[in-house]
Amino acid sequence: QGMGMMDHGMMDHGSRGGMGDTGMMGSMMGMGATRLETLLTVVAPASPIGDDTVSAMQAGIVLGYLDLVEGLVRRIRAALATTAPVIATGGLAPLFQGMTSVIDHYEPALTLQGLRLVYERHGGFARSV
Repeated sequence: QGMGMMDHGMMDHGSRGGMGDTGMMGSMMGMGATRLETLLTVVAPASPIGDDTVSAMQAGIVLGYLDLVEGLVRRIRAALATTAPVIATGGLAPLFQGMTSVIDHYEPALTLQGLRLVYERHGGFARSV
């Protein structure tokens, strides 16, 4: 459920790197939430200031995570000195795509596509380490 970013201009010459995070769900699990439904419905909050516990948590979690993504994208683009495209993946990515302009593409099966590429690159079998 994390979001990642990679400089596609470097893909033909080897990856320069990227970033990943635990995702918002991972952060919520760290707060002790065993099921998302027991805590709150993840929606874009109407205001950054909640007027009850649920809206305050929605604002803090959703907007806080959005600021994390935007801040990391800004820092990585500055370090690369380019506007590397941002590809969002995971179940909550569409929510954030509608809230920010830093996400260039949404690819729901990005992780599975990456695993398929690794599988094919290694001749269709897993190598033991």
